Amino acid sequence: MSEEKNEGLRVLKAEIKNFKNIDYKEVDLNGRSLFIVGPNAVGKSSLIQAILSPVDSQYIPLEPIKEGEQRGSAKITIGGNIDGDPVKYTVACHFSQEHKRGVLTLTDSDGNDHKQGARNILDGIIGDISFNIMDFIKLGQTKMGKVSKEGVREQIEILKGLMSDDVIKSIAKLDEEKAKIYEQRTDINRETKFMSSQIEKNGFTQEEIDKYSEPLDVKELSDKITAAKEKNININRSKEFIQNFPEKEKNLDEHIAEAEKVLADLRKQKEDEFEQKAKCELYLKKNPKLIDVDVLTVQLENLSDHNTKHLQVKEMDAIVIKKAEEEKKALAISDRLKAIDEEKKTLFANAKMPVKGLAFDEENVTFRDLPLSEGNIPTSQLIGIGLKIGMALNPNLRLLVIRDGSLLDDKTMKFILKTCEEKGYQLLIEVVKHEGGELSLEFIEK
Repeated sequence: MSEEKNEGLRVLKAEIKNFKNIDYKEVDLNGRSLFIVGPNAVGKSSLIQAILSPVDSQYIPLEPIKEGEQRGSAKITIGGNIDGDPVKYTVACHFSQEHKRGVLTLTDSDGNDHKQGARNILDGIIGDISFNIMDFIKLGQTKMGKVSKEGVREQIEILKGLMSDDVIKSIAKLDEEKAKIYEQRTDINRETKFMSSQIEKNGFTQEEIDKYSEPLDVKELSDKITAAKEKNININRSKEFIQNFPEKEKNLDEHIAEAEKVLADLRKQKEDEFEQKAKCELYLKKNPKLIDVDVLTVQLENLSDHNTKHLQVKEMDAIVIKKAEEEKKALAISDRLKAIDEEKKTLFANAKMPVKGLAFDEENVTFRDLPLSEGNIPTSQLIGIGLKIGMALNPNLRLLVIRDGSLLDDKTMKFILKTCEEKGYQLLIEVVKHEGGELSLEFIEK
């Protein structure tokens, strides 16, 4: 066996007690690949679950204990070479009614038992053995032969397992930043849309915006109106005085006739009235007409209306400026989102794949630029790709499982067996035997 083929761990032995429909079974695999053959419901899947449950909890069924029993167990021995050093582990999963997910124990090459932290130790030794080659191939395509976006996303998540922790963390960090600033851009776009509706709602034409862009001074006109009102009062009073003067003069004459004793005072008052009359005549000569206050009031209202619209235009200008600033921020965020996508593309592009020509990004998995599906790539080639992916995910425990081996033709099966033999991988292949019979185990001798 070459150095590469000799590296890694394989299943040497399995001992199963009261597991699903298995009473007791002991299988000496000695690192050999195995066909598990039989009709439905004879325990093929149960045997695979029992062998894999100790090393991968995903294979533990909901009801692992055989019906009618209180306890059950699945124990395997794995051994081989890690970095050239021979190692052997015995891993057991003990099931009870209280612990249906099992209690794990691990015994190392030196006979040391590890009950505490056994799962962590195993995770450090063993890769991902839950990878199913045929399921992976089928993920990228729907039953109708169309691209399955959800399935492709699952393929991408599986392939991410081939990336280094640093790359995965970098992608996660970029995804986190992208989600955060995408939300910021959404908020900004929502705000700018609202501001656009505010601008449109005002209904100003460009002519009106130019007209009302500057405020007008109302104080001068207001003061003029106040002065005009005061002058009009004086004019009206003067006119009224002159109009009433004859009557006043007559009354005064009557008072003079009737009251000589107050004549001097009345004459003085008359002189005063004449003097006031002269003043009024002089005032009226200078100010003969009333000022139209209504016209001035209309002018003031127009000024006020202008300034109201000026404030509206000013507010709208502020909104336009803010909208432009927010749109600039949104554009910067969009540029950063594009940059993030480019950074992620670079990370994906630089990811080392186990198959030359295999590539993936956030949305697609391709082989030589074609979508990774049976409609674009021959099934035999897809299986070869799946095999190498499974091997890359399983660098230590060199064990692969094919759950539907009966669907493979002889040529494809020979190709799988040859590839696994060349790379030193052990296979568990489930094959349905439709003509009936019992469960049988057929070893593939090296």
